[in-house]
Amino acid sequence: MYICLVLLLFFQADSLPSGEPERQIYDYVQQIENGDSVSESLWSLSQIYLENRDYRQTFYEIGHSQDVEWIDLFDLHPSDQFRLNPAALHELALYFGDEHLLLYLLLQVESDENRRTYFEEFYSATPNGRLKDLNRRIAERTEVHAEDLLQDRWDFSTFLILFYPNNVDIEGAQFYKEAARGLEEMIRQHAVANPLQSNFLYASLFEAFNQLGNYGSIIPYYQQLIDLGHLPDVFWKRNLYWHLDVALYRTGYIDRSLEVQRKQTIRLSRMTGDESSLNTILTNHGGYLYTIGRYGEAKEVFTSLLADTTDLSPTIHSRVLNNLSLVHYKLGETDRYLETQIKSLNLAVESGDYSDQLNIYRNLHIYHRNNQNRDLAATYIEKAQNIAKKIENKNELASVLISKADYYDRFLNDIDGAFALLSDAQLLLEDSDNDRLRARILSEKATLHKKRGEYIESRDLFSKVISISSKNDNNRGILQALVHLAEVELMMGKSEAAQKTINTFNSYDLSVVDFHVLVNARRIEAEIAWTEGRIQDAEALIAGMYQQVMERGRNTANREAGYWHVEESYLHLVRLYAELLEEQNRPDEMVNVLDQLKTINDAALVKNPLVTSGLLSEEELTENLRITQELDNLRKRLMVADEKEKLSLQSKISALTARKNQLLQQKPSSELLRTLPLSDIQSRLRKGEGILHITRIQDNLYMVLIDRHEITTKKLLFTESEEVLFEEALDGLATGATDLEALHKVYSWLELDKLPEQWSSLIVVPDSYLYQLPVGVLPVSPPSSPLSYGSAEYLVEQMDIRYLNSLKDLFRPESEQNYTFDFTGIGVSDFDHAADKQLLSLPNASQEVHTIAERLNSVGKTRAFLNSEATPHAFRSGVSDSRILHVASHSKISEDNPLFSTIYLHPGMNEESGDSLSGQIFAYQLFNMDLDNELIMLNSCESASGEYVQGAGIMGISRTLRYAGAQSLVLNLWQVEDQLASDFAIDFYEGLSEGKTKPAALREAKMDFLKNKNANPHYWGAYMLNGNPQPVVDNLFTPPVLAFIVLLMGGLVFMGVWLLRRNEGIDISFPVLLRSVRSLKEFK
Repeated sequence: MYICLVLLLFFQADSLPSGEPERQIYDYVQQIENGDSVSESLWSLSQIYLENRDYRQTFYEIGHSQDVEWIDLFDLHPSDQFRLNPAALHELALYFGDEHLLLYLLLQVESDENRRTYFEEFYSATPNGRLKDLNRRIAERTEVHAEDLLQDRWDFSTFLILFYPNNVDIEGAQFYKEAARGLEEMIRQHAVANPLQSNFLYASLFEAFNQLGNYGSIIPYYQQLIDLGHLPDVFWKRNLYWHLDVALYRTGYIDRSLEVQRKQTIRLSRMTGDESSLNTILTNHGGYLYTIGRYGEAKEVFTSLLADTTDLSPTIHSRVLNNLSLVHYKLGETDRYLETQIKSLNLAVESGDYSDQLNIYRNLHIYHRNNQNRDLAATYIEKAQNIAKKIENKNELASVLISKADYYDRFLNDIDGAFALLSDAQLLLEDSDNDRLRARILSEKATLHKKRGEYIESRDLFSKVISISSKNDNNRGILQALVHLAEVELMMGKSEAAQKTINTFNSYDLSVVDFHVLVNARRIEAEIAWTEGRIQDAEALIAGMYQQVMERGRNTANREAGYWHVEESYLHLVRLYAELLEEQNRPDEMVNVLDQLKTINDAALVKNPLVTSGLLSEEELTENLRITQELDNLRKRLMVADEKEKLSLQSKISALTARKNQLLQQKPSSELLRTLPLSDIQSRLRKGEGILHITRIQDNLYMVLIDRHEITTKKLLFTESEEVLFEEALDGLATGATDLEALHKVYSWLELDKLPEQWSSLIVVPDSYLYQLPVGVLPVSPPSSPLSYGSAEYLVEQMDIRYLNSLKDLFRPESEQNYTFDFTGIGVSDFDHAADKQLLSLPNASQEVHTIAERLNSVGKTRAFLNSEATPHAFRSGVSDSRILHVASHSKISEDNPLFSTIYLHPGMNEESGDSLSGQIFAYQLFNMDLDNELIMLNSCESASGEYVQGAGIMGISRTLRYAGAQSLVLNLWQVEDQLASDFAIDFYEGLSEGKTKPAALREAKMDFLKNKNANPHYWGAYMLNGNPQPVVDNLFTPPVLAFIVLLMGGLVFMGVWLLRRNEGIDISFPVLLRSVRSLKEFK
């Protein structure tokens, strides 16, 4: 799905525009009368006169009011706008004896005979002009060179030839280069007499660079170009700025493109009455805002365009609707996304625009495919296929069949169906000359053969792709196919052939291929070296690539998803690196490599436009985009650079990365990729505490067991049968139909029975399904039946359990913040106000918060926001100044857009209840909150669940809360019945109030449920703790300890009084004892 931009669309308006050029007319008349910049002023007046019929009377009135006789000569062509009257212009040129006006006339006249006539008549009256030779060249159509222009000082002839080159025979690029060089020298020498000439000089320089396509050279002159206020406000000026807008966009200065639009092109289009161009520019304006992540502003632009569609062409109307739909998608408004896509589709159908119909059907297919709605996904790809058939476009039909084959393969797991579709596409193009599309079909078939293990067929097809691509000089296609071929040859055990293929790959210009293709080529080369026993060569290749991949992952976020999808080639690389390190018995480095993969997306999260657009200016957002693109290019060059060039490239990469980190206010990559010595990790562990570190890479599950004395690593093969096992176990847990036998199979497959007996506390660093399936619910011995919940023994009964996102979390400093409140509770029971009308009431939520707040009163300052007080504002307040934040409400995980996972609250009085987004906190908004809470508990349905993403874990509320600063989280993985959820939370806080650690308090609450309420793991197993385990209440200040201290102090006081009085000979009677006890009670 892409935003539609219309870069240029210049044309002449059908109706005459209206504007207010009186001031400019007056200024130009005055300059002519004063003899200043006469030629420039005459040309400017001519443009205003020709384009502003409604102001021609004003034009004459201003001239007559100044007693200007020549104003009446401006009858250039009152009856035909934009059609110059050559005779009138010639008469004006003769009146002033102005060679520049003659040059302008000669540049406009098509007839050779008329040009010669005008030339001869003019120079008969003015025989000794400075521009006579230049004008003769124009009149006779002989070649004009840059040296024919005046180079020592500014002359208006340069501007005229640059902007009206149609009737000039010039020497092409060389002419523009020389012109630009001369104009730059004039700027350095300040060779202009006044502001008007200065404006024309800068406009001319821009046009020279623009004709050369040398957009980068324009940037140093931007401040002068943005304010050419002395030039006439006419179509020509609007088009000049439109070109500037496009040049800036192409060089990555989108913020300046936006400024050009706001200050110039939008204003001038309105002034000149060019509504059609105005709509195009506004469409681009919204597109630029979308590109830098200003989705809310883009939405306003597109919505305002659709408020009145009278002047929208069907093409622009359709594009605006499509763009608005993408903005809705980025803002999490999926219903509006679909609604707007359908509107755009209906418009395309009405106008018969089959191209737009195809694009929209593809968009809808992709959307429903990604959301696992197979029926609708199939419906829309079928509709796209029918459109392609209807218009009898074989190329389009073949493209649709390729998309359909991909859907069959990746989403329906139907490789036979995919092959059949690709064969149909291949048959369609038998007589076609579209070799690129034919090569793509063969490549897709070759990939399917490789997937099936049919390596000979795959090799032969990739060889054909190389042959077809070679005939068309399609180097990009050749290089991609060569890498695939080398990989197949390596799978066949033909390492020599694979190395030969890689050598062929290396002989090409590698700048044309994508980064992931380069990574795959180098990874294959490293694997060949390892196969041949060249371990050092293999490691040298892998280590350098690994560093670049990790850096790139930190600095690249998918613009649709908001995070980085880790390419298969990168996973191959990490797997190879980990196994190489394991073979060399280097567990420290191996574990760090596996651990770094888990958090590769953390930095990308905070770079998501939803987050950065609220923190950075347009200039900073644009600079961030440019840096990202430049870093990508530099890393590609680094992959193929020689040793001499590598140092320079690495220096540039470091400087750009530092600037990017500065913009985003994040830690440098060197810190995040720093290797943690396992001895440091072990020293952080308490007696009886161990770590279970799990990483899944493709079909392998790597498990590392770490305690204070020992490190054990092992690798398990994760096949389709394990996928099924985990899915079944998870489905049962989430629905309440818990299958203990399936859970025990998971326990046995993970070999958790081999956890050391001395471990009483377990830290899990999970991956894959272990993010969603809590190990505490796993039975440690075979259950007597799938439903024998009460008699089974679970892992949670043997040890307390907490989770971390990575090993680096062990070194996370504890909060030193001084909190205003020890506890803030937020509870919502009634959801009649919510935009989502499917939310059920939670009658116990408010009472839950009230009860917890009361029980914690004895250990700190508490507050509660209930129902109408439980607003987003209250949430932000609780986040910023409370040690503990507890939320009892609904939450919803967005699978298609995880950063729009939602916590539902009450809208409050300050929010518009009509807004479908009011009363909600989105996951992406948490990044901008000052999170430093010791504990956040979200007692809401599925608050810990979400989409699993390699390199990020579970995307949603839990990940953003932890990354944004929360010290520890208690969340639930699936929905639990309201009353039981409330009881569990109260039990958990009861344990915390007694000074227990967080894992111990959580375990105790689970044990209470298991023994006394409902033993089904569905009801107590959903809750997981992530983060710091420390107690939130110091043991010295729990109620039992306080009571003991008071009694002890009272006893000591009593003994002291007794001894004192005994020494003084005073009897200690019973009434004295009572007074002492009474005092003790009062103190307590």
